Amino acid sequence: MKFRSWRFVAIGLIALISVLPRMAVAQSAKPSSALFKSDSLTCWHVLPDTESEEARNTWNMERGVLTSMAPVQGTISRSLLVSEQSYRDFELAIEVQPDWGICAGIYVRFNDEHQGFRVAVDYRDRGGVGYVHGIGLGGFTDRSWEILGDYAPGGELLDLIARPRSAMMGPEPLITPETWLNAWKRDAWNEINIRVSGDPVRISTRINGLLVSDFDGASFQDIRYDPLHVSRATGQGGRIALEIQAVEDVETTTRCRWRNLRLRTLPQDHITRNL
Repeated sequence: MKFRSWRFVAIGLIALISVLPRMAVAQSAKPSSALFKSDSLTCWHVLPDTESEEARNTWNMERGVLTSMAPVQGTISRSLLVSEQSYRDFELAIEVQPDWGICAGIYVRFNDEHQGFRVAVDYRDRGGVGYVHGIGLGGFTDRSWEILGDYAPGGELLDLIARPRSAMMGPEPLITPETWLNAWKRDAWNEINIRVSGDPVRISTRINGLLVSDFDGASFQDIRYDPLHVSRATGQGGRIALEIQAVEDVETTTRCRWRNLRLRTLPQDHITRNL
């Protein structure tokens, strides 16, 4: 009887130990919160701060879908929708549906000097979606591939082509261009997930679950990358911003749609260098 009792105690202890890590994660992880209101851009502001009607009409929220219209070339070069609140370590998810020809982006750790990191939504010839680009920090990027359109004789977009960049700078490619093409959904909503943590910063991006970029500030090599300068500018966090740029070689009106922006902050004890 005594042996059987100790056996039950041992089994109970093993079961308890097996669930403790999951309990700890559940206690430390914070639920994600929606950053868009259904019909309001409360807690966001537009840059540049101008009286231009073009700038004011760039962003429009309706029934939970944010639409950004590409500015006409010659009015403003770009427009940013910037969060009022700052964030340092977090996981962000957003769904995007850009028209072909759009040059857009998602900014993280964006400061008042207009410095930060840009996750590209450059859905255009010689563009790309998901790579990381330093804004106001030297222009470094981990981009290793680009997309192009395959056009009919009349100019209609038939398909997408992806290829390695001819003048690549930065780390070895994380994925092949064909892998990106298989993950991206044309003329549909695509989910982008961004995880930002630490100093030196690590930024990983996923498109529809596929890891397409893993920027690691501790090991990144690029002649344009100054880790000390980047740390001083962004190490304490910054705002989130959505960007839309004017594209001079697109004659028709182009837009990018955004929805379901959610964010989960990461406690310091939850941050790890591992994905």
